[in-house]
Amino acid sequence: MIPCKYFRTRIGCARGTHCRYAHEESASASPFNVPTFPKPAGDRGNSNITPTSPHKDSLSKVPCVFFLRGYCRNGSACSFSHQSDQSHALSRPDTDSNYKEPTTEHCTRELCGASVTFDDGAQVSKVSFPSDFSAVRIDGLPLNSNPGFVTTTLSGLGFELPDTCVRILAHGGSTDKLSAIVQMEDPSFAANLREELERRKSRDAKYIQLEAVHIPPSVLSESAARRVDSRRVICSWRKPSRRAKIKFGNESIAKRVMGKFQDGRYKILGDKVDCDLVTRFAGRANSVNLTTVWTVVLKNLPGVTTENDIARAIQSYDRPRDIELDNPTYSITDNQACSTIKSMFLSVGPLDLWEASADWDAQRMKAKARFQNDTDAREAAKRLNRETLPFYKFGRLSVDLITRAKFKVSTNIYDAVQPVIEQENSTWSGERIKLHTYRNVDATQKYTVLTLGGPAANEVAKAKDKLANILTGHIAVDADDDTPIWGGFFNSRKAHNDLKFVENDFGVVIVIDKRKSRLRLYGSAQNCKDATIRLREIANADFSIRYIVLDVFKYWWAAHGGFQRIVAAVGEGVAAMDTISTPKRIIISGSAQDFETASAICQGQIRQSEKAKVEAGKSDDCTVCWTEAENPIRTQCEHLYCLDCFENLCWSAASGNKEAAISCQGDEGRCNAIFSLRELQEHLPSSSFEEILEASLTSHVRRRPQDFRYCPTADCGEIYRNCAEVNNTVRICGKCCLATCTSCHAPHEGMTCGEYKDIASGGHEAFERLKEKGGWKDCPKCGTTIEKTDGCNHMTCPGCRIHICWVCLETFQADGPCYEHMNRRHGNIGLFIPLDDL
Repeated sequence: MIPCKYFRTRIGCARGTHCRYAHEESASASPFNVPTFPKPAGDRGNSNITPTSPHKDSLSKVPCVFFLRGYCRNGSACSFSHQSDQSHALSRPDTDSNYKEPTTEHCTRELCGASVTFDDGAQVSKVSFPSDFSAVRIDGLPLNSNPGFVTTTLSGLGFELPDTCVRILAHGGSTDKLSAIVQMEDPSFAANLREELERRKSRDAKYIQLEAVHIPPSVLSESAARRVDSRRVICSWRKPSRRAKIKFGNESIAKRVMGKFQDGRYKILGDKVDCDLVTRFAGRANSVNLTTVWTVVLKNLPGVTTENDIARAIQSYDRPRDIELDNPTYSITDNQACSTIKSMFLSVGPLDLWEASADWDAQRMKAKARFQNDTDAREAAKRLNRETLPFYKFGRLSVDLITRAKFKVSTNIYDAVQPVIEQENSTWSGERIKLHTYRNVDATQKYTVLTLGGPAANEVAKAKDKLANILTGHIAVDADDDTPIWGGFFNSRKAHNDLKFVENDFGVVIVIDKRKSRLRLYGSAQNCKDATIRLREIANADFSIRYIVLDVFKYWWAAHGGFQRIVAAVGEGVAAMDTISTPKRIIISGSAQDFETASAICQGQIRQSEKAKVEAGKSDDCTVCWTEAENPIRTQCEHLYCLDCFENLCWSAASGNKEAAISCQGDEGRCNAIFSLRELQEHLPSSSFEEILEASLTSHVRRRPQDFRYCPTADCGEIYRNCAEVNNTVRICGKCCLATCTSCHAPHEGMTCGEYKDIASGGHEAFERLKEKGGWKDCPKCGTTIEKTDGCNHMTCPGCRIHICWVCLETFQADGPCYEHMNRRHGNIGLFIPLDDL
């Protein structure tokens, strides 16, 4: 077959597979040129450093077009990828009906001035401070440097570090050198590197061009903050296009055809196109009789448009005299263009996500990328926006940094506040902020996810705060002093059932916030106001909650039918188990007679033979309260919980005094399967999940007074690392700016610890005399001053929550061993009851 003369050109054959000539491959002409990294102009011998690892270059991530077609003459020496990786291929974006929770084995949050990493069970695995890191900016690197080359260079200086510690900075084009930022979790790294580099310069000429500048480390990021993600960018670029000239010898036909293209009656590949009418004269230069030609110019046609496509779009009675097609703006495929753009982003930093739009009819290609950290995302938006396309010198890449906030709420709460959110969304739309709603994202279809995103970080932050305020709800308060309405009744299981009637009567949703002892109402302002009046009446009613404390034997009895006998005697909703507290207990939320009956059954005063036979626990009972699960959730270990009980379990484990992960209490406490972070996120609202992480950190810090301290400024809340072995190390609080010594924990900037103690000794001695007079003592673990006013000699430190014997100040991890110690060593627990009270 005769070879096609256009196929081997740079533009290629526009007819594609429809061409009647042979499209034989030739590796002599590349369909597009991707720029390579040249060596610096000043290279001479070994006087300059030259990267020697092109396979680590970002070009290695771009697929070789000749390899994809079957043969590349460069073989293994080719700078482009010879792999059939389809990770750059186009894909359909997710719709609003399908939200995917990110899969992660750990998560990082910025809390209390630190970067905190959590593992499964919401356990704190690592706490990092900016003072734990040091960073340098290395100037004078060759233009084709990459992270692998930088780590190799530093290895020659004796510093071993992974590529992830290096970030290449963009150059402005006015210099032939690059810079890179290197950060290590080592406070002395920057000083040691600078010292070693200066020492090597005197002996090895290849290091002369390098300069190391000490810069502040970047540890805390916006993406690590609560519910905010600034790691995403969206980009777009023009698809290949071409012009067509349709020539007519009749003016009326030309105008008729132009009108049909303009109003959409004639379309090219199913799309409406722009067109103009151009008139010119054709003929020989010295000929008297010139022919008038009317030309309809079709603009911005898809690059794959052929003459046949245009001819098929025009009816036979409008047939033109001739059709001419200009060359496409570029001739690579959309997938090849996507892989090239992706490589540009990879040159900035590693990606977690790359998705290209599959909207084939659009004039622009669109893609979204998510970087592993927000620093790279900001750098990509700064460096690559308006950058020339490698495959089209007249094209520009458009890049926007997207700030995104996410909320996960109960669907019934979202339904109650949806009108208010939609009203606010009309304002957000005008500020280029998009709200997306993903309903029923979980298996039990209880939750709805809301996301806010836009290029203006400040506007997204304002919208996030507004949405968070809406989702907080109305707090039911007392009419007299505006304090939150609360009472013992709302801690009971019966309260859930009774409040449902209030919800139905007033068209609101009521959430019982037991941790903060308040009721949250969702709905219209008037409905919430009317429902609050009813809640005040309920709170003022005569109601009490009583507890039956269970020892090991009584708990076994309750688990093997005893609790069900109590339920049968006092009725559904009156008795509930509390397997989270220590010791475990039965909660009686009813009358005094109900409590007496339950206590008598527990003590064996009412024999089993006197009671009707009761069923054992049902399969749909909650693992914690042993009653029918309300708003049930089922864990991966196949145990059932009430949603409220599950939240309380997570909160209790995260904020407890022991080093324990959040684990399942199924099978009478024998399951102990640790809940993964993914499972916790799946079953908890986003606000509860974040609060549990915060509680876990608070408990972690409280149990380690030898490692961490809180800023001494009241209500500051920032923490810092205890450096008792290093004197006079001053730490400036990032929140309140107080200068605190990390050794003695006092604010004495400009003085040594000894000087400050000498000056403050007068006040210190006076305080010690006051402590001795009042009988105050310091916690032996964290040093918190404690006052005992009454009760037994078992004390719990308000600072670190350790259990203390007040007589000898011995410490214990739980209250049980403390009581055993007091009875064994001191003969009693310190309670003396007057004879008149007996």
